[in-house]
Amino acid sequence: MNSKGSLTVVGLGIQFASHVTSGARDHIERADKVLALTGNPIATSWVTELNPATESLDTCYRRGKQRLVIYTAMVDRIMACVRAGLDVCVVSYGHPGYLVHATRESMRQAKAEGYRTEMQPGISSVDCLFADLGLDPGEAGCQTFEATHFLLHKRRIDPTCPLILLQVGVAGELACKKRYGREGLRTLIAVLCKQYGPKHEAIVYEAAQYPFVDPRIRRMPLDAVPRARLSEYSTLYLPPKRRARLDRAMLKRLRLTREEPKAK
Repeated sequence: MNSKGSLTVVGLGIQFASHVTSGARDHIERADKVLALTGNPIATSWVTELNPATESLDTCYRRGKQRLVIYTAMVDRIMACVRAGLDVCVVSYGHPGYLVHATRESMRQAKAEGYRTEMQPGISSVDCLFADLGLDPGEAGCQTFEATHFLLHKRRIDPTCPLILLQVGVAGELACKKRYGREGLRTLIAVLCKQYGPKHEAIVYEAAQYPFVDPRIRRMPLDAVPRARLSEYSTLYLPPKRRARLDRAMLKRLRLTREEPKAK
């Protein structure tokens, strides 16, 4: 293992001032170099107050550029700092390993080159969704996909299980743009309508980014989603179409008289 240089990746959570953990804050303050990928200038300023040796990776975003090109530039910058022998802390919005290509790829490269790596978890938008909608993913399960990935890989849906689709506002978009089209979103909803029906309840959700601000929770028929106001942070939640059928043969095999909730 390389004795010089390390990479630690931490998440600020969704509400950066109130969601950040003490461990994440400690890593930010002690790092030789902090690279911030927050998507929020206020959050980046807050990180800079914790450690003046902070540089924003958000400057890598350029309109019209393919996202993979942008993410590769971020990884190159991260690895240049690690290879220079610095203890590097990369700070991201939400959970640092959840739909953040630059953090995961830089950790993969750093590990392969023998550098010490660590990832500290953060609160994600899905965690906020569970809380704001009052959902228990341990009760009926949960299916979670990134919207474009869902379309490209023909994922199978279990209609008895809640469905969460991330980044629906940029479905089918591979480049960074000021305005995004709706063709990918319309395609996504058409696929879902075949499974759930056009009038199935849909919830368009956006977590609150600041304390004392309400999350955006809009309920509508599924076929109305393409006309709703969405952003790149929008998440689509579909409740189950029907309850899962109880396997009575398994109930008997396990010698249970009825299905019982799991107790902690």
